[in-house]
Amino acid sequence: MLCPNCSSPLQDTTVTTKSDEQGVVSECFTCGGHWFPRWLANDISFSTATSLDAVVIHEAPPPNPQPRCPLCQTRLALITHDSVAKGTSVYTCPQGHGNFFALGQLKSFKQAQEAKITYHALWGIP
Repeated sequence: MLCPNCSSPLQDTTVTTKSDEQGVVSECFTCGGHWFPRWLANDISFSTATSLDAVVIHEAPPPNPQPRCPLCQTRLALITHDSVAKGTSVYTCPQGHGNFFALGQLKSFKQAQEAKITYHALWGIP
C-alpha cells in the first residue's frame, strides 16, 4: 500500500488495543502519516498514539490536497462532524476502509477523545 499523503510505501505495525487485542496500523516513515483500519484509532490508548506519532522525519513533503484511500483509491473525505476536535484533521475512506492521520494528528485526535470521555464521565453524560 502507498501513503495517501506522499505515495511512499506504508509499513505495517502491530498495536495492542485497550482491550488487549491486536490491530495493524500502516505507517509512512517518509511523511509520518498513519493509515488505520476503520474504528481502530478509537480503540488504542493515548500512549500508543503518542508512540506512533513520534516518527522522526527529515523533511515532510507538503500535504496532498487530494489524498486517496490506499486500498480502493477513492478520494478521502475530511471528517468534519463533532467526533473530531476543531483543529484536528482526520481523513476517511467513503467506502469504509479506514482513516488517515497526518503527522501529529493522531496524537491530537486521541488527546481530544480522552478529554471528551473524561468530561462525559465527570458529568454523567452517556
